[in-house]
Amino acid sequence: IIGFVIYRQMRLADVGAALAESAKSTTSIFLVIMASSALAWIFSLEQAGVGLSQFITGHTDSPFAFLIVVNVILLVAGMFMEGTALMIVLVPLLMPTVRSLGIDPIHFGIVIIFNLSIGTLTPPVGTVMLLVCNITKISVAAFTRQALMLYAALFVTLVLLTYIPEISLLLTR
Repeated sequence: IIGFVIYRQMRLADVGAALAESAKSTTSIFLVIMASSALAWIFSLEQAGVGLSQFITGHTDSPFAFLIVVNVILLVAGMFMEGTALMIVLVPLLMPTVRSLGIDPIHFGIVIIFNLSIGTLTPPVGTVMLLVCNITKISVAAFTRQALMLYAALFVTLVLLTYIPEISLLLTR
């Protein structure tokens, strides 16, 4: 509609090619999401989340150390799995530990969402990164090289959000 009405650059003959291109982009992203969901199902079946939760709580009782471990795990897992699947598997298992360590659940939720957002931009399975590379027809390596400063800014912001809870809790008070 925008191509026809506003820009007046699209013709009726272009609709088929536009739909095919849209289907191709959508299909590639859905394949990644399906593979990530299958991996999350396997993790859930094997109770990997329970083992992870026990590992973290067995090695630390400090809220700061817990958040470091969770950040590292989510950043690494976010590179290989889709964020929603990770959230469904890990959040219910980590919440009792979050409460027992005195971490605000809203703060923890924002840290998790920010971590998983970074995961959508990181190779090899970042869904947003793959979509951008597919649309712009650039390689993942070229995208990654150009995004290095963005990654640095995201990691600095993650550290600030994680260790200064007032930033994420500012609007709740």
